[in-house]
Amino acid sequence: MIIECKNCLKKFTVRDSDIPIQGRIVQCSNCSSQWQQMPIAPSVTTANLDVDKLDQNRSKNEFMASDGKNYKFLGNQWAQILPSGKTGRLARKKISQELNKLAGKKQVKNSKTINQTDQSPDQYQETEKGMGIFSFLIVFIMFVAAIILALDTFKHLLIPLFPDLDNYLLYIFETLNNIYIIIKDLFNNYK
Repeated sequence: MIIECKNCLKKFTVRDSDIPIQGRIVQCSNCSSQWQQMPIAPSVTTANLDVDKLDQNRSKNEFMASDGKNYKFLGNQWAQILPSGKTGRLARKKISQELNKLAGKKQVKNSKTINQTDQSPDQYQETEKGMGIFSFLIVFIMFVAAIILALDTFKHLLIPLFPDLDNYLLYIFETLNNIYIIIKDLFNNYK
């Protein structure tokens, strides 16, 4: 077993047979402090303990998933509980969904907000968020680029209907090229 000094936190390896059931006084070889060391209980596994007893010992935020690992809910996501008692890797999406079902938690997607209604304090209503300004700008730029490319592709068919279309497309491509050169020079100057 591994014991730890209460004063300097140095760890030592001792045989299980050296610490009797009633415990014994041990001394740290690093800082010379003494303490009563009780035997450390063997690790709990599902092989030597019923799953029902294991569930009783766990808090309401700790659950065992189908992969055989214990997970703890950390506010908005599930993390694996390591043998040391600390939390480790975050649970994958499938495991998180399974654990949410076990815990009775409802998952709220990022695109929805929850508003409290006036009817009851426990009743919530989900509303969809609109498209943000940056999303709108990206869609608008892609739309304009698609129109320019379509006009350039079919310009031979459209020139009889719009005689100045070739000049307009030339101006647009020169402007886009100038914008590209300006952005490229800005990045090159700040390196």
